[in-house]
Amino acid sequence: MSALVITIIAILSLIISITLSIFFKVSQSSINSKLAILESQQQVSELLIHEMTSTIKSQDELITNNDQNIENEQVIKQLEYRIKSLQNDFISLSQQVKQFLDHQPEDKLYTRAFKLAAKGADVEEIISECELPRAEAEMLLSVYKTNQSNS
Repeated sequence: MSALVITIIAILSLIISITLSIFFKVSQSSINSKLAILESQQQVSELLIHEMTSTIKSQDELITNNDQNIENEQVIKQLEYRIKSLQNDFISLSQQVKQFLDHQPEDKLYTRAFKLAAKGADVEEIISECELPRAEAEMLLSVYKTNQSNS
């Protein structure tokens, strides 16, 4: 009777570990794609800020060489407004990236544990390195071995 209970618990643990593994892989893929989008938006914002700064400098030179001071000042004000807007967008994106990365500590532990499993670490090493409960470490190793045998 107790062997049957242990077998059922082991099967349930395996099912849970496989489900969690799939969930974490899907979550990680989603997170990576969102992070890539945020990083590309950040790069675009940086390029636009640089371009606008260059434009302001060139407009500033035109003011000194030209009698159209009023028109050029208006353009500069518009560009400065755009730069401030882009800088605010950049700050917002940076904060989103930081928040996004800060909210992933558990995922980092599981990723680290999975890497240790790939390097051949045993349950005790994964428990001590990643501070995971024994059941989770065993489940992770089981999932890793299952993935390796399916590959």
